Amino acid sequence: MDTTQIFGQPLAPKPEVALPQIPTIPSSKFGPEHKVQYVIELVGPKSSPASTVSSLLDPRWHEALGQPNVFVMAPGDDGWQTLSSRADGSYDSIALAWDMLSEQGELTSKAAEHLLQVAEGFATHLQRRAMPLPPPADIDRYLVSLLDIRESLDIGVEILLVPKVSEFLEKDVWVALSELGYDLKPSGFFEVLPANSHLPLISVTPMGGASSFSLSAVQSGVRHPGLLIGFSLPLSPNPDYSLDAAFKTADHLVNQLHAAAFTDEDRPLSHSVRAEMRQNLGMAVQALEGVGIVPGSLASQILFG
Repeated sequence: MDTTQIFGQPLAPKPEVALPQIPTIPSSKFGPEHKVQYVIELVGPKSSPASTVSSLLDPRWHEALGQPNVFVMAPGDDGWQTLSSRADGSYDSIALAWDMLSEQGELTSKAAEHLLQVAEGFATHLQRRAMPLPPPADIDRYLVSLLDIRESLDIGVEILLVPKVSEFLEKDVWVALSELGYDLKPSGFFEVLPANSHLPLISVTPMGGASSFSLSAVQSGVRHPGLLIGFSLPLSPNPDYSLDAAFKTADHLVNQLHAAAFTDEDRPLSHSVRAEMRQNLGMAVQALEGVGIVPGSLASQILFG
């Protein structure tokens, strides 16, 4: 569909108002995440045939083991890879990993002990030993710590935009956000994403009524009583950039849409409030990194995603 025809102009960033260049995000380490996963490595002095190791993907073993993530390293590899059904070659390292906290529930020490026993049964076929980390007896203690971290640091930063005159016409929202460099994503939200990450640095969503943006809404003249600018602190690959982008987005929309900006506590977005938000963000990032979890990392995605 030709958006230029719909909007009467190309939708593109304006250099004088566009958000700063999106930072490059370091690639996340791939493999077991010991801070948030229960990991059992199958260790031994010799390489194991890939044809035998791949049987871990057989439903009989995979389901008996609670459907873990299975990681392997072949001779010469410098990092983990996901186990495939390939039958050629061999593997020097094998690891099974389960999220301690997941949508399916919490992994308990009792369940971890059972998984270790099943893993030991498979390890004997490879003439290897199953080495758990952390030990099953420590899982319950780890859970308490992870639940506390998630409860205290699952922080969302939000700025609410409300109209001063009439509700926001969706067409105007598209134009204003395009000028900043936002794109409409499959989520139905306007987002800014780094080139090498699926995690948004900042998102804009509609409030009150419509749950997403769409071209059909533009064409039918949909209006919105409010907009929400926000990001998840633990899931942002760069929280400092996200906060700066949130402020710049709010300022631009205030000017272009004749809006007023407030925090999620209904406080006007004054200079002093911004300074307070920046200070709070710094302390939260410091607290997260203090427990060994980097915002936007794979470990953070497992725990907070």
